[in-house]
Amino acid sequence: MHKAYGYAARNKIMLACLVMCLVVCLMVMNTPNAYAADNQPNEIDQQQTTDSSFLYDTTISDLVNSDTSRQGSTVQVTGEVVGDSVSADQDSGKHWITLDAPQGENSGSISVLIDDADLSLIDTYGEYGSRGTMLRVRGTFYMTCPTHEGIIDIHADNVERVEDGYSTPDTLNMDNFIPGALTCAAAVLLMVLYHFLRERQR
Repeated sequence: MHKAYGYAARNKIMLACLVMCLVVCLMVMNTPNAYAADNQPNEIDQQQTTDSSFLYDTTISDLVNSDTSRQGSTVQVTGEVVGDSVSADQDSGKHWITLDAPQGENSGSISVLIDDADLSLIDTYGEYGSRGTMLRVRGTFYMTCPTHEGIIDIHADNVERVEDGYSTPDTLNMDNFIPGALTCAAAVLLMVLYHFLRERQR
């Protein structure tokens, strides 16, 4: 009697397991195949506007500290024009400028070869007392330029002005003199006190 009851219980458990497996199989079969959806070929949206800036954007510091693997690649950097422009003797109709990394980025500077026409975009050259014009330059990067004695440079294809330059004159801030004035006043008081105490000892 007990054996028959045990067999019946075992059969019920096995039947329940089979039913559960069948239900799980049916659920899996009816679920959309996510893997197949992920591997569908990408369709091109003809109405989508071109935005490939992520292919070019980098920093001047990254370029200066890069290696030859980026030789000849197209890059885009933003920086402050500093120093002065120099005529490129080997390249007719070209000028050299120097771009300095803007504030907030790691320091660095790089030479850029631009067309003479792009010089009109520069209204201020950065130096003491002035912030130079901010330019965005896209062009070909050379870690060791084959035509310019192996220097690090960019041959610009496109130059845009991001922000005008401006003067930064020194301003007289009286607050800077307060610590010195307090120190001098304390020194005078100590001298007077020392002289007073010395006279009393006589």
